[in-house]
Amino acid sequence: MSKNPYLPKKDKDKSVWLTDFNTEFVVVAPNLGFTATEIAAVTADSLFFAYLVLVVSLAVQEKETKVKYKQTLADGPLGHVLGTLPAPIVYPTAPATVPAGIFPRIGKVVQRVKNHPNYTEAIGRALGIIGAEQTIERAILKPVLKLQLSGDLVKVIWTKGHATSLHIEIDRGDGAGWVFLANSSQPDYIDKEALPVKAVKWNYRAMYQMHDELVGQWSDVIGIVVGK
Repeated sequence: MSKNPYLPKKDKDKSVWLTDFNTEFVVVAPNLGFTATEIAAVTADSLFFAYLVLVVSLAVQEKETKVKYKQTLADGPLGHVLGTLPAPIVYPTAPATVPAGIFPRIGKVVQRVKNHPNYTEAIGRALGIIGAEQTIERAILKPVLKLQLSGDLVKVIWTKGHATSLHIEIDRGDGAGWVFLANSSQPDYIDKEALPVKAVKWNYRAMYQMHDELVGQWSDVIGIVVGK
């Protein structure tokens, strides 16, 4: 089963992850071939990133406080006593600065850890470098379609997600009802049927497919008027 990325997306969560990683890394790193200098560099990265995340958070709070003060000053309520202007925030003492590229650098450290003969899954879990397994609720998978005229053809816009492909059906308003159109393995799909001379509405629907099996629910039916 595939796994999610181990590294969080938000800076605050990344800071927590890096702090935890560093705590475990300083313990196991000597047995994985890292020198004292290399271990110290990871610690420095962790400390400086955590500091900057904190500084940015404090700066945002300071800005919000002063913006609120300014808005009250400008718009009232009448007679409200503002008091003194909020004082600038005093930031904590900064740790040693580090070169740019903390997470590309940590990514190389992680890869080196995983490539070492002494690496085990237990070490990976302690370091937080094994992503959680992805769970796919097949029953609720439902594609979302968008249609767009692309020259003289219709483009069916869709997102692949975890599916292998997309099973697409069409009702061209000719009395045949729903018929199979295509199985598209990569977004987006171009319907190569020439547009009719007379105006008619073409309706599309689709369902995700995992290998040879249709899964989940049909998309909402979506239509587009084509022809003249």
